[in-house]
Order: sequence, then structure tokens, then C-alpha cells
Amino acid sequence: MKVRFALTRRLSQMSGFEGGEVELREGATLAAALDELAGRFVGTESTSLLRDGQLHPAVLVVVNGETCLPGDRSVPLAGGETIDLFLPVAGG
Repeated sequence: MKVRFALTRRLSQMSGFEGGEVELREGATLAAALDELAGRFVGTESTSLLRDGQLHPAVLVVVNGETCLPGDRSVPLAGGETIDLFLPVAGG
């Protein structure tokens, strides 16, 4: 099955991955999809996006318009989802 990753411009620049479709095994979870993405970052300049080999928990993950907190990442995917990734924003 395929899911689509969409990264902000800054994340794309940091990771060298512009987003797009990624092939996953049937029944994969959001955590598995994020692990697949994190695997693409290992050994690149984007290691700041990782913590212990996984996507840093500060990166905001939105699946089909719904925010997914780090504790919600065991949800199964059906295929066709769009997974948007955003860097946290601070300011005032």
C-alpha cells in the first residue's frame, strides 16, 4: 500500500526528501510509516530530525488533516493517507 508524505519546505531542505509516495506493507501503522521515513534520514544532514533513530517527537504529524500526537502513532493505515510533517513554531 502507498501513503503520501508532505513536508514543509524547511523540513524538505533539512532532510533532502521532498515528500511523495512511499510503499508500505499492508496493515502498516503510522509508527511504521514514520520509521520508514526516519530510515531515509539516517546518515544524512537531517539527523537533527531524529531521536534514538526515530522521528523526533517535536515534529508535528498530521494524517489526513488530523493531528497525531506521539502516543497516537499505533493507528493502522489503510493506504492513500497523506501524512503532513511540520516543524514546531515558536514566537509571540
